This record gives sequence, C-alpha cells and structure tokens, in this order.
Amino acid sequence: MNACRFIRTAPPDETFDHINFKPNTYIYLASPHSHESHDERGRRFRETEQVIVSVLKLGISIFSPVVYCHPLSILYNTPTEFPHWEFLNLGMIRACEELWVLCMNGIAESKGVKAEIEFAQSLEIPIKFLTGRARQDDTIPFITIQEAQDFWQVPIV
Repeated sequence: MNACRFIRTAPPDETFDHINFKPNTYIYLASPHSHESHDERGRRFRETEQVIVSVLKLGISIFSPVVYCHPLSILYNTPTEFPHWEFLNLGMIRACEELWVLCMNGIAESKGVKAEIEFAQSLEIPIKFLTGRARQDDTIPFITIQEAQDFWQVPIV
C-alpha cells in the first residue's frame, strides 16, 4: 500500500476551530451509498463520514455527496440513487482538483461511483483510491487501482 503524507496546515486539534483550509483546493470523495437496506446505507454513510472527518482534521477540503445527501434523503424522503443526485455530484467533481475513491463494501456494484470515475477521467482529473481514514501519522492510506481491483476481484473502472 502507498501512503501519501500531507503537510498539516493547522496544529493537531479535535475540533476544526484552528484549521486553515487551503484555498481553491478541493477533493471529491466518491463512495458507494445506494442499497435496498436502510441499515446498509447508514453503515456506508457512517464509514464515509469518518473518512471525511479524518481528512478535514488534516486541513484538506473534501466533499462527499454521501455525507451531504444521506441526511437529506432521511429528513426529506428524497431518492438515494445516483440519477437523482447526478447533477450535483458531477458539478462538484468539475469543481475539484482530485477525485478520491473510498474502497469499501459495495464499490464494485456502485453505478454512481463508476459514473463519477468516468466523468473525472473525461475531465482528466487525477483519481486516487483509499482504504479508510487518515492515519495517526497524517498519512492517507492510498492504494493503486490494481490493488483496489485485486482486493474486490472485479474491475472498478
């Protein structure tokens, strides 16, 4: 596994009070969400949310449609499938410098993640794959696309 070290832009802190976000640098985090089970959608949301929080604590601006839209789908009974949110997701990818893909349960079947990867590729936006939260030593657990495909035993893109 490859790990990428980010230079912390703020002192370690359990809150976001002192984080100095890098202007005009945005990461889009793609992760699977849709599933027939409400419990599985909730588990995927929580896992993605944990990654988002760990990356934000490093001072990296990151957006996740799952973390943004999951609560809306619960509160306002909106659809959870990718086509409903596609306009927002692809617009946010267009505004980002990189697309990160969270390799987790459901990624191989996710039509949304596949569409997000293909869209980022069409815009020549760099794509990285990660396996979980930022580590204690401020590294992000990135893996190669081959490692991701080998782990899930299916092509991801």
